[in-house]
Amino acid sequence: MIGNITKGSNFGGLLRYLLNPKKGAEIIGGNLGGETANQLESEFLIFTRLNDRVKKTVNHFSLGFAPLDGVVDRDLKGQIADRVMVEMGYQNSQYLVVAHSRSDP
Repeated sequence: MIGNITKGSNFGGLLRYLLNPKKGAEIIGGNLGGETANQLESEFLIFTRLNDRVKKTVNHFSLGFAPLDGVVDRDLKGQIADRVMVEMGYQNSQYLVVAHSRSDP
């Protein structure tokens, strides 16, 4: 598994990227109630607006599985994402877990 963290300030752009139907996007976890990019952005912005001193409010954690990992089912992906959030100290933050279909063999 390969991980990457990107920081930014645009929830809407990231959510539209993550939930792009061409990527085979599926929401598989998190602690938000929205289902669309607009709904989710609204939820994130409620808390972002509580502290205007923070400029980079978006953290995007990408986890990629190697082809040798075979098929990783959605439940295991969700469990791994939840553990990453706890281990990195983000368990009390808003987060969303999105899986994309793989394009490699």
